[in-house]
Amino acid sequence: MRVMQIVQRLAPGGLETVAASLQRRWGAGCRIVSLEGACDDLIAAWPAMADLQPNLVGVGKQAGLDPLCLFRLTRYLMREKPHAIVTHHIGPLLYGGIAARLARVPVIAHVEHDAWHLNDPAQFKRFKLACSLVRPRLAAISDLGAQSLRERTKSAVQRVTNGVDMKLFAPAPQRPARARLGLPLEGKIIGTVARLQRVKGIDLLVSALAHCDPSVSLAIIGDGDEREALEAQARALDLSERIHFMGVRGSIETILPSLDAFVLPSRAEGLPLALVEAQACGIPVIACDVGGVREACCPDTALLTPAENPQLLAHAIACRLTRPTVQSPRNFVMRQFSLDKMISDYANLTGALA
Repeated sequence: MRVMQIVQRLAPGGLETVAASLQRRWGAGCRIVSLEGACDDLIAAWPAMADLQPNLVGVGKQAGLDPLCLFRLTRYLMREKPHAIVTHHIGPLLYGGIAARLARVPVIAHVEHDAWHLNDPAQFKRFKLACSLVRPRLAAISDLGAQSLRERTKSAVQRVTNGVDMKLFAPAPQRPARARLGLPLEGKIIGTVARLQRVKGIDLLVSALAHCDPSVSLAIIGDGDEREALEAQARALDLSERIHFMGVRGSIETILPSLDAFVLPSRAEGLPLALVEAQACGIPVIACDVGGVREACCPDTALLTPAENPQLLAHAIACRLTRPTVQSPRNFVMRQFSLDKMISDYANLTGALA
C-alpha cells in the first residue's frame, strides 16, 4: 500500500532523517512530499538525500497562507490515491491533512516531534483547529510528548519510535575519522549535530567550552540562522582555534566516531535522533534534561544537566572526558531504537506497511 509523508521542508534535521529512513524501507510507490521547495533545489541543498529524488515531491509553498499550495497538493493526492498520509508538524498537518480529506485518503496520521511548541497558545490554537478539521490519528515520538498530547486533546495518542540503522551507525576507529575530517588527531573532541537555531542552545555549549580544559575542542556539524552570532561569540571568548564549524555534512555516521563525547545543550526538545545516532556509534552523550531527552539517553552512560547552565554543562563534560565510561550505550539503542521497531510502529499507525 502507498503512504505519503508530508514535511514542511526536506532539509537536514531529525524528523526529516526519520522520514527518509521510512521512505527507504517502504520504497517505490511511497513518497515524501515537501511543502516548501522544488525537488531539485532540495536535493542540491542536502545531497545525502539524492537516492530519494525519484520519490520526492516539492509542492513549492510560498510564505504565509498559500491556497494554491493546498490546491496543488489536493490534486496530487487525488491523482496518486495513497492509502495513508503521515504529516510531521503543524504546517503539514494543516495543508496535508485538509488536502487528504478533500482527496478522500482513507488514513490520515499525524506525528508530533516537538510537543513543547504547543505550550505557545497561538500554536496550540492552530493545532486544535487543524485536528478538528482533519481528525487525524495522533502519535508522538516520546512518552512525554504522547502524554502531553493526551492531556491536551483528550484523544488516543500512539507512541512511535525514532529508529536508526544499527549497521550504518556503528563504532569505528577514532583517528582515521579525525584524519578524514581534518580534525586534531590529539586531545579531546566533543561535538554536536544540530540546526544552528536558538532552541538548540549551541551558544550555551560555546560558553561551556570556555570553562573546559584548553586541550578540549568542539566540532559543530550543522548550519542555520545563528552561525554568524556563534562565530562572533567564539572570537569574543578567544575560542576560534578550538571550535570547528563544519557546516551541513552528509554521512553523519562517519563523523560521530571522531568524537570523545556528544553534547546536546538544547533549550527544548522532542526526542532527539542525534543523541540516538551518537550512542549507536558507541559515543557517550551529555545533554540538557529537557523534553524527551531523558528517554533518548542510556541511563548507564549519559550525563544530564539542567538547561541554560553553561557551568554545569562544562562540569559534566569534564567528568565524562576525565572519567570515561567503560560501558557502551550501543546496547541501549539496539533495545529501544531499532529501525525495525520504528517501521513496525509506523505500520501500526497507518495500517499500511509492515
